[in-house]
Amino acid sequence: MAGIYILVFLYCMPYSTHSFNLTEGVFFMHQLSVSDFVSDASHTEVRFTVSTKGLPDLPKWLRLEQDDSSKPAYLYGSPTTSSAKTLDLEITGWDKEDYSVKRKEITLHIDHSQDVLKYQAEFTIKSANLDIFLGSNQPDTFKSQVEELWKAPPRGIQVTNVESLLDRGGRVPVPPNKEGVFIAVGGEKRYTSLESDYVGCPQGLKPDAQKFFSQWVIDWCKFQLRELSSEDPKPNASASTGAASGAPFHQTEYAPPVHHPEARDFGLLFVVVLLLPLLIVLIIAILLGCVMFCFREGRAKRDQRTPRSQINHHDSILRTTFQLRQMAYDNDVTRPSTAASSHDRDRDPNPNEERPAHTSTPYARSNEPNDVDGPRGAPPPYRMPPPAGVHVSSPDGSNQYYPSSYGRPPSSQGSLSSAS
Repeated sequence: MAGIYILVFLYCMPYSTHSFNLTEGVFFMHQLSVSDFVSDASHTEVRFTVSTKGLPDLPKWLRLEQDDSSKPAYLYGSPTTSSAKTLDLEITGWDKEDYSVKRKEITLHIDHSQDVLKYQAEFTIKSANLDIFLGSNQPDTFKSQVEELWKAPPRGIQVTNVESLLDRGGRVPVPPNKEGVFIAVGGEKRYTSLESDYVGCPQGLKPDAQKFFSQWVIDWCKFQLRELSSEDPKPNASASTGAASGAPFHQTEYAPPVHHPEARDFGLLFVVVLLLPLLIVLIIAILLGCVMFCFREGRAKRDQRTPRSQINHHDSILRTTFQLRQMAYDNDVTRPSTAASSHDRDRDPNPNEERPAHTSTPYARSNEPNDVDGPRGAPPPYRMPPPAGVHVSSPDGSNQYYPSSYGRPPSSQGSLSSAS
């Protein structure tokens, strides 16, 4: 539905047609005025677009220049040998104030019967911008000055090309500098006088000839005098001759390649990523298990490899140690009973006085003032915490178990001695 409205809108737009005659190799310029495309005389801003009829763009030898929407646009270029004899252009003007659109169609008739001007002089003007240079009709003024210096017959020379230096590979200038303009002038007669007046770079022409170009700043180091031959490119050197005729493109079908992805086999990837690491870990675990569990001596093997005398000596030490610990436990004095404690407090005038704890060992606290022995009350060196019960082998081959002395109740003899 939207496409139908667009077609109706384009069909109802104001429409007009003009035609122009062009010559191959001669510069052409057409000004597009803002007043011709506005819907109201008070509107001052129009944006132009130009394209070949039936195509999205212009031929490469033809360009459109519009610096600002409030200024006119300029359609310019130099036809080449490969240009079509007839070229239909569509010009669309968009009024930026009320969004109205006007369209015009122009037809360019290009004459290829005349020969291209053989002798050409190329100038580079540094003090001009392209839109101002075209708007003030300076190409014709410049041509008239060159014509006087060239001494050619009337209408013997023509402007063959005008371009911005930006289109010829120049750099964007920084204001207030100008972008620069390239202009080429050609003629059928040789430029003998112009060649003789040129003294080189940077002086340029002789003073009497320099006066003809006083209103422009010309880069004389880029000044060239050329004689074109049949093999040389045409004046519009920056434009590509291929696809410049404006002929419509031939539509062809495009068959994109069909992608057939192959099925991937993840078997090898599974073996490398999962099974191989697991196999390595399993082998390492088996080796560690063999080292830890298959090479242990055991007690029986150890006793077989130990001399009998050494085993007897070790057993005797164990029996002696156990007996000494048993004797020490039996000699310990238990805490006095409650009755005995009360009787002692009644006899003692000072019950709060701390009394030394007497034991049956020689390390009991002494009341003598000159007792300078080591730490008093310390246990004998052999009174270490006894281990759990041990098994001791006798020389005759019998095995005897000695229980631990912890937790055994004191003997009756020890209790009686403590009470006394």
